[in-house]
Amino acid sequence: MEALAQESEVKQAELASRLNLAVGTVNWLLKRLSSKGYIKTKRISKWQWRYILTPRGFAEKSRLTKRYVQISMQLYSDTRQRAKELLSQVRENGYTSIYIDQTKDNELLDVCRLTCLEHGLDIKDTQGIPEIKVSGREIYLTWPD
Repeated sequence: MEALAQESEVKQAELASRLNLAVGTVNWLLKRLSSKGYIKTKRISKWQWRYILTPRGFAEKSRLTKRYVQISMQLYSDTRQRAKELLSQVRENGYTSIYIDQTKDNELLDVCRLTCLEHGLDIKDTQGIPEIKVSGREIYLTWPD
């Protein structure tokens, strides 16, 4: 629905390419959105259609966006809480710095970096100190040998 809100006149093949989906999947999804009353379709040419979000479609898009934000904020909150718990363990064990792999582009690690700064723990490039790692949605500590 987001893609259709951005550009209503689009070929299914273009939409499939943009969304990294098969054309058949896009066709199926568009039929479902139409049958649920979220979009109206109008043929422009043999291979091109106009897809218009209906008021019901805008409402559903808004509901989904709100749900996404709620889930994202809960993940952020849970990550912050878990990071605080782990950093307390680091402090209790006498460490004042921690290793976080700076080459990893991970949003959960970004939250951990901010939490470290907030709690006065230095983030070092060297190993041999506790390290915060991420696996999926879980963050955990590894300790030096």
